Amino acid sequence: WCKFTINSTVAQTCLLQISKTAIHHIELYRPLGNNKYKRTITGMLYPMHTREVRDNFFIFKLIDAPTTAPQTFYLRIVSDESLDLPLSIGTPEAIFNEHRTQEIMFGMFIGTMLILLAYNFFIYVSVRESTYLYYILYMVVVLVLNDMMVIGFGFEYLWPETPAINLFTYSLTATICICMI
Repeated sequence: WCKFTINSTVAQTCLLQISKTAIHHIELYRPLGNNKYKRTITGMLYPMHTREVRDNFFIFKLIDAPTTAPQTFYLRIVSDESLDLPLSIGTPEAIFNEHRTQEIMFGMFIGTMLILLAYNFFIYVSVRESTYLYYILYMVVVLVLNDMMVIGFGFEYLWPETPAINLFTYSLTATICICMI
């Protein structure tokens, strides 16, 4: 459980971003007034339509209507993996600027991996050494399967309404280890 209070001196909309894609269950409790709270449930085990913002990370609208009154929120996190919580709270512009920078870095990594994949494929075609074929297989598994699941792009774009596929992360890690050997 996490508890946090927002004391805003400026009446602005406020968002919460959790920059980890492998959280199984998230519950956010928002104050409605009179000691009542609105509960939102999502996570990697829930379809994409349960998220307020369709994204690979979890983004919640904390303060929808501009207010300067302090508001207390509760966050319940359940996961089988290590529980580090990269949380960001800010205006929509600040959150999406940070998010855009992260996606540019992911894009550079994926682009580099694709270039290395093509380079090793051309070496394999010209040399016909089976070692390059195994290395290409390893890179395909790392790039297409593991990175798409860890970064969350696979769930966001390929199987948004089938969250059970997200549970295969551990078996894919074993496949990567077999390909490395």
